[in-house]
Order: sequence, then structure tokens, then C-alpha cells
Amino acid sequence: MRYLYILILFTIFFGGCKDNNPVDSVDSKGGKPLVSLISPANNYNAVDSVMIEADAADDKGVVKVEIYIDNAAGDFRTFYSKPYKYTWNTSLAADGSAHTVFAKAYDADGNSTTSDVINISVYRLQPSNLSATLISDSLALIKWHDNSTIETGFEIEQRSRNTQFAVVKTAKTNDTSAYLTGPFLADSVYYFRIAAKTNTQKSGYSNIDSLEFTIDSPTNVKATVISDTLIALTWQDNSNNETGFTVEQSSDGIAYSPYKTFAANSVSGNVTGIYNTTSSYYFRVKAISKYSSSTFAVSAPVKIKINPPSDLKMTSVNSSSVKLEWKDNCTFDKWAEVERKINTGSFEVIAKPAAGINYFTDTALDKANTYYYRVKAYTYHNSSDYIDLLKISATLKGYQTTRIFGADENVNSISVSPDGKYIASGGSGNIVKIRNTKDGKVEKSFTGFTAPVNYVAFSPDGLQVAACSQDKTIKIWRVSDGQLMKDFTSHTASVSSICYSKDGQLLLSGGYDRKVNLWRVTDGVLLKTLQGHSASVTAVTLSPDGDLAASGSTSEENKIKTWRMIDTSFVRDLPDSSSPVYALCFSPSSQYLVSGYANGNIILWYASSGKYTNNLPGHLSAISSVSFNGDGTKLISASYDKTIKVWRISDGQLQFTLDGHTDIVKQAVFFPDNQVIASCGFDKSIRIWEVVYQWGTGQ
Repeated sequence: MRYLYILILFTIFFGGCKDNNPVDSVDSKGGKPLVSLISPANNYNAVDSVMIEADAADDKGVVKVEIYIDNAAGDFRTFYSKPYKYTWNTSLAADGSAHTVFAKAYDADGNSTTSDVINISVYRLQPSNLSATLISDSLALIKWHDNSTIETGFEIEQRSRNTQFAVVKTAKTNDTSAYLTGPFLADSVYYFRIAAKTNTQKSGYSNIDSLEFTIDSPTNVKATVISDTLIALTWQDNSNNETGFTVEQSSDGIAYSPYKTFAANSVSGNVTGIYNTTSSYYFRVKAISKYSSSTFAVSAPVKIKINPPSDLKMTSVNSSSVKLEWKDNCTFDKWAEVERKINTGSFEVIAKPAAGINYFTDTALDKANTYYYRVKAYTYHNSSDYIDLLKISATLKGYQTTRIFGADENVNSISVSPDGKYIASGGSGNIVKIRNTKDGKVEKSFTGFTAPVNYVAFSPDGLQVAACSQDKTIKIWRVSDGQLMKDFTSHTASVSSICYSKDGQLLLSGGYDRKVNLWRVTDGVLLKTLQGHSASVTAVTLSPDGDLAASGSTSEENKIKTWRMIDTSFVRDLPDSSSPVYALCFSPSSQYLVSGYANGNIILWYASSGKYTNNLPGHLSAISSVSFNGDGTKLISASYDKTIKVWRISDGQLQFTLDGHTDIVKQAVFFPDNQVIASCGFDKSIRIWEVVYQWGTGQ
């Protein structure tokens, strides 16, 4: 009853007084201030912040109000006048944490009163960090950060430029991503946001993210002709969301027709059809998706070209046959047509060899006629232009193998006797053999070497034959009875080359011991060692006039040196060719010195001055020997490229190439009559070549 009485008195007192100040929402009680929390409500769920507001009153006036959080006050939560409000930043509190809040009021007499305690729980319900990623024009991926532990789900909203946000999908509790299906049209921007929800409330919205669907056009479209029925296209894929590529083609660059669609991520594709040489063809490519496409990228026009054959050449087979060969420059032709005209007649098709057969042998030719040939390539739909016209006629020129003498060894060297009746040979069998030139029968064999024979030479009178060997020795035999006349043993390494003087009195030798030795044949006396080489000596020669000696060396030096024979004094080094010297020979007049090199080059020098006069290119590999005919008008060379070449000295013109050896040709020499050639090589044969009628071009 005492409390009821006090309440009645307060009501009468304040109800009857003029209110010059606003009436507090609470009144003092028992001389103490009254205080309460206006907000938030008890059991409030806070996210990132919460407004705490207290109300207090006292008959003598409230002098201070404190707001306690978890039983702690603070300067920023102490108020000396209204309003008694404090915004608590709950973002620093642990998610799911529970907190108590109350207010405490003080009056002027020092009395204080505490409000009821309310409970606040911190739950971060509002999602954050929303991002939208476009997968395709029909699929987008939405991701977010879940800040709540009490949500029952999420609502994802979407809008475009001219629409309002609307829920397009819901997600389950604890989800942090969701896929949205389109379509998402090109040139439109789409916006997304998300809110968490519980059974009773919905959070604020997350940040807004947007996406726009674009499909980048391919670039660098290139069309490559594979054949007249197949064209290969390539392009650069610049998009990551296409479902494929559409290819269109045109024959005028204006009207295009769809051709084919290729899979996503393609960067190439083939198109087929019948493409004529009379038209140009255009291709364009665009990226496509389910609902959209890029702009087209256009290739440069391509034109079908059937490359004509080229390099039509002729090889004389015999006096009535020629072999035509050409280079096929088209990778997709099906056959070629060979046409021939005789004298002033008309062209007629004489052969249709299939693709890949780039030759034809024409037979039964009459050497009195002139023949003209041309070739063109064909496919099933097109044909090339004609190859350049080839004109051939027969002349009395060239050499043909008439005899082959088989050997049981690699033949390194040969020498023809002055009367042309015998050939001396030496090679890997360590034996010097004397053969009859008519049938190749071995008449005599000279033994004594313990290693392969490098070089053989008949004496100028034909009565002796000299040979040098890898066993470091030089031997001279009498041809008539095979008597060993001399055995020179001064060299300390393989002897590579020897040469008789014109009168047969001297013998010059060179070896891998870097020595050039001059011997007197009659008694075998070593007259002089010509010093100067710093590398193995590979070739030596003496001028027919007896004035000069020359020697050449290998890759460590690559030098040609000359000496004056009258006193064996050093004359000069010829200019360095940067290639090992493999062969040397003076012309019969002693005017020229010719050298052959490992790089296939042949150089003609003036012997007296050592000056360069001409270069004879043509061999594809190392030169193994060089030799003049009797009047010095022709030079013959043998090579590692398996060929022999005959050169005209007056102008350095290549006259003939002799093919037939199947391995390295080691030496080729003229017979004394200058009409016949003998050669030897690593195919274990000695060949005799004679002048024959031969078909030639452009004559």
C-alpha cells in the first residue's frame, strides 16, 4: 500500500503543476532517479551496429547517465544531458556472441538507479562481397560472403537497365554461390544483389555487382590452299564464352553463304569444295553462342594456283633415247602430260605419267631431227600452265662408259701408260696392278706394300711405275718383269702423292709428315726436303717445263706452296682458299696451275705469278683429282660427289658431267689420244669412257 500511496501523490503533484520542462518518460522514485532502456528490445539480434538509447528522470534532475555493455561503462557511453544515445559498433564482436546492456542514472544528491538488463546477440546476417561472373550467355555464377549463422536462406535479385530488382533465385542456408540461367543478351547490362533471410526477418542487401555479355570476334583469319578441293583456315580465338565458330565463304567477297560450324575453342578448320583457278575465294569467321554472335573476321582472298612443273631437263640415254625429268611444284596434281613437237610440226601428247613420276624416257629418236618438249600438271578440275619449252638436238659430244673393270678393292689411283695399252692401279688391297686397257685383264701385280696404295704413276717413258703407300714408303718397279727398282723410306707418315718430272729423272713426293721430298730416280737419292708446311701434304706436282714444284695441304693449313726447281727455293704461298687442298696439276704448257679443294671448288692460277685466273664451280663435294689433256685445252676433275667433269680451259666452261660411278670417284685421267678417259673410285671399279653422240638442249 505504501507504493500505491506514493504513486498517487506523484500523480497529483505533477498533474497539478505547470509543466515548464518536458515530462520524463520515467519519474524518480523514493528520492532516486528512474532509468530504463528505450531501445533496442530485449533479445535483439545485432549485425554490424546497434543504437542503444536510455531514458531517465529525477525530481531534482538527472546529472549523468551511463550505458553499460557487458558490465562495463566508458567515456563515450557517459552522458550528462539528453539524448542518452550510443551507437555500438558490433562488427568487432564475435559472430554469435551474447552481450548484456543496462543503463545507470545519477541525480544531484548522488543517488543512482540501474535499469533492467537486456540481452543482445551479434549475428551478421547481411551478405557481402557479392560478385557476378559470366560463364556463357545462358549461365552466370553468383558468389557472396555469408556473414550469418542464423539465416534460413538467401534471395538473389536481378535487374537490367530498364527493370526493377526482382528475386530470380533462392539459395539454401550456408550457400555462398549459385548459378543463374539466362539468357544474357549481348549489349545488355545485368545487376545483381543478395539478402539473407530468416523465418522472421530479412537482412539488408549486399553490394551490387553487374555483368555484361560480350563475345569477342576472332582475328587473324588466314586461308591456305591445300588443294583445289581443300582449303585450311586458321584464326585467333579471342573469346572464352563461345559455343562454336561459323565459317562462311564467298567467290566475290560480297555474297557469303554459310559453310560449316566448328567447335568451341577451335583455331582452325578445313573447308572442302571444288575451287577453280579462275576465281578468288573469300572466307569469314565469327564466334557464336547460344543466343548471340560476334562480328565477322574476314580472310584475305585466296586464289587456286596449279604451280606448273619446272626445271625440265634432259639426260641423253644413248644416240636414240633421252630421259626427261622435271620438278613437280604442285602438291595435289594427279598427273602430268608430256607433249612433243618434231621440227616444225604440231605438239602431241606422248605420255601421261602419274603424280610423283617426274620423268619420261622418249625413245626411237632420230639424231637428224630437232625435238621440242613441254609439260603441264593436271588435277581432276584444273590444269597448270606449261613448263618452259625444252629444245633438244643431237651432236657428237660427251663421254659414255664403254668398259668397266671390276676390282676387289677401293681403287685410289690409276695411271695410263704413254702408249695407252695399260692402266696401273692401286688401292685398299696394298697391291699395284697392271691391266690391259682392252679388257681389263690383270697382266702383272706388284706387291711389297703393307698398307693401302695412295697414288700410282707411270714414268714418262712407260718403262717404270711408281707408287706410294700409307705404309710411309715409295716403290718403283720395272714394268717389263716386275722387278722392284727402288724403295724410298724417308717419309715418317703416309705418303699421299707423287709426280714424275717430264724427263723422268726426278720424283716429287708429299706426305702426312708435312714433308715434300725431291728424289733422284736413278739412284734413289733424296735430293731435298722442301720445308714449310705446317699440316699434312695431300698433293704435289711438277711443271712440265721443269721450273716449278707445287704442293698443297690439309685443313690445319689449307696452303698451296710453290718452289723454284733450279735451286729448290721457296717462291710463294698462293692465296688461302679456306679449304683443304686435295689435288694439284700443272698444264702441259706450264702456264697454269690448277687446284682442287675439299669444298668442291676448282681454281685456275697463273703458274708464274701465282695470280688467280678462273674458278670452276659445279661439283657438290670434295675434288679428288684434276688432270689436263695432252694439249691443255681441257681439264678433267673427279669428285667425292661421284661425278667426273670435263672443263674447257679457254673460258672455264663445263662441257660434260660423267655419271656412272656409285661411290666416290678418286681419280680421272685422259688417255694419250685425248679422246678416252679412265676413272676409278670407291665403287671398286675402273671405267673407260669414250666420246659418243649425245643429245643436248637449246642447240
